[in-house]
This record gives sequence, structure tokens and C-alpha cells, in this order.
Amino acid sequence: MRDFGWALRRLRKGEALRRQHWPEHESIAIVSGDQCPAPYIEKRWIGGAASQSAWRPSQDDLLATDWQLKPQLELIADTKSA
Repeated sequence: MRDFGWALRRLRKGEALRRQHWPEHESIAIVSGDQCPAPYIEKRWIGGAASQSAWRPSQDDLLATDWQLKPQLELIADTKSA
């Protein structure tokens, strides 16, 4: 069972995640660094006018047990297209 607690621990390790029913090109990751003094979770997707935005989980996301890691090959494609 991969619940939201599992997802948060993975996010803190720097991994990108997605829900099973989300389109393959969508994921969430933590944004932090020199330009961002307060880390936050960002939702990213390929295509469309915007490619990222701050993300706030819905009640469904908090109770979900279908969280999964985003495959590394997709992460490489995302950084190349950004």
C-alpha cells in the first residue's frame, strides 16, 4: 500500500511521484534551493500553456493508496523539454 505518508517520504528524498490515474506526463516533486527559501510541492506536466504550478493535495489525494514513483526515463525527458 503506497499511501500519502509513503509519498511524502519519497518526495523528501527528492523523487518525483504520480497517482496511478493521472496522465503519464503529470507528476509532483518538491521545489527548493537558493531561489526558494520555503520548499513546496509542485505539479509538473508536459504540454499546454503552463508546465508547472504549486500543488495542494485534495482529500482524495490524502486518502489515496495508488501513489507511485515516476519512471526515471520520464524525468530525463521532462528536464530536457523544460
